[in-house]
Amino acid sequence: MHERFDEDVVALEPAKVLIWGFINDIFRAEPGKMEETKQRIQSGYKAMVAAAEKEGIEVILATEVSIRGEAGFANWAASVIGDILGKTSYQSMINGHVKEVNIWLKDFARSKGITVLDFESLLADSDGTRKSEFAVDDGSHLTAAAYATMSKYTQDALQAGRTANEVK
Repeated sequence: MHERFDEDVVALEPAKVLIWGFINDIFRAEPGKMEETKQRIQSGYKAMVAAAEKEGIEVILATEVSIRGEAGFANWAASVIGDILGKTSYQSMINGHVKEVNIWLKDFARSKGITVLDFESLLADSDGTRKSEFAVDDGSHLTAAAYATMSKYTQDALQAGRTANEVK
């Protein structure tokens, strides 16, 4: 995303930009290189914010959303057995990294006075996993209902003129 930012955003001279998304970086991280991947995500966000601010573009950030396990009995059973054996599921591993970067993102936004939209909390159930109505059967992709919910939330938050520490 950072590599395309100048061409896809800055060149268009928008008044505002919403920067959201890093889940594919987490998904595609090479084994043993997750910490490096998270550092690269953070560096990319810092660079995009700096580029936007340099051009007078107002930045809005959004947290990444968690994933759900794939639908189906076999996947549910594998998850239960894994829990019994003390294994960390793929879903839990991904969500843990997403949460870590989201914590950093909120802190970064707060330090810069940037509005941050908390999509993670908006779409999550009580355990932090994405609600089933917001996940297609693969557990990764968002449903139309998720996009509608995020759109309404974003419009409401921005129309209310909320600041970085007010958007929940």
